[in-house]
Amino acid sequence: MSFWSTQDGVATDTGTEFEVGGNMEPIPGGSCLKSMITGAEWKRFEDDPEFINLEWTVLEPSEYKNRKIFQKLRVNNEDNNKRDKALRMLAAIDANAGGQLAKTGDTPTDQDLQAALLNKIMMIDVQVWTITAEQSNDGLERSGNWVNKVGGTGQPQAAEKKPDVDDDIPF
Repeated sequence: MSFWSTQDGVATDTGTEFEVGGNMEPIPGGSCLKSMITGAEWKRFEDDPEFINLEWTVLEPSEYKNRKIFQKLRVNNEDNNKRDKALRMLAAIDANAGGQLAKTGDTPTDQDLQAALLNKIMMIDVQVWTITAEQSNDGLERSGNWVNKVGGTGQPQAAEKKPDVDDDIPF
């Protein structure tokens, strides 16, 4: 079989266009997911301070299995309140993963983050973020998930989808 053959032995099309497709909707806000950290490293975006970037892979529930959620822990944020919130989130993640990072008292390196956090399973609660067309540089609306909460135990559960109705609320 040739490198350019698909799994069923058919030669790949030599056309100039291909679309993967699949514009996935975010996981509903309020979903509790059994997830595993599959990536952990320091990153920098433009002139912003360095942040810790975590990649979560969803394990359960099955309808979201293998979906990726990226979390930016802005532990070097110039706003002390935001920095403290990010540090508390990192501390909770570390505690659920065995507490190896906090024991050192030092700023973790990429190697430290990976040794302490990779392949650690815990429960996460996700919410949805949205960037409107007016807010984006290219005029496109985008949405995705962010990690609102971490925990060591629990059962995965997708948030109930609320009906899209315009009911009057009596006061």
